[in-house]
Amino acid sequence: MFLDFGPFEEYIGLLIFLARMLDVTLGTIRNLYVNAGLKISSAVAGFFQMIVWVFAVAGLVNDLNDISRIILYALGFSAGTIAGIWIEDKIALGFRSVRIMNQNQELSLANILRDKGYNITQIPAQGYKDKVEVVIAILSRKEIDNFTKLVEKIAPNVFYTIEKVDKPHRFTNNQKSIIDMFRIRK
Repeated sequence: MFLDFGPFEEYIGLLIFLARMLDVTLGTIRNLYVNAGLKISSAVAGFFQMIVWVFAVAGLVNDLNDISRIILYALGFSAGTIAGIWIEDKIALGFRSVRIMNQNQELSLANILRDKGYNITQIPAQGYKDKVEVVIAILSRKEIDNFTKLVEKIAPNVFYTIEKVDKPHRFTNNQKSIIDMFRIRK
């Protein structure tokens, strides 16, 4: 026996599941911080991830003949993946570029969005048949939902794409402070 869980031995299956779920969730958060370039946060998340992982693996290898432990370990991995993705969506670090193609020549979408306080780049362009207005906005991920809802309300027939932006240079965001960008969404 690698590790004695003492009075918790009868709950070892549940503990394996919970430890593995927490391990994978922390791993997802650690990867999020790594991708955002947050070194200290990445290291802290990794530290706790490995502590939890050791307990999850210890509970598993104490009795590899118990198939329920193996299944609960795997289920913990799956549940941790779901929990990690959910938390990642709530933290929503990073930036996105929203590119909008407006075919309605009677509507200046860029001017309306500027009046709403967004930093907008406007490009006249030629579509398949007619001229189009191309509007580009670089936004924090937390702003995307409100921004796209506003765009769809103003111009319901526009086409838009949303793309990941690594590190915007000289990014200015009139809407929110940099601290607000790291708050968890509701």
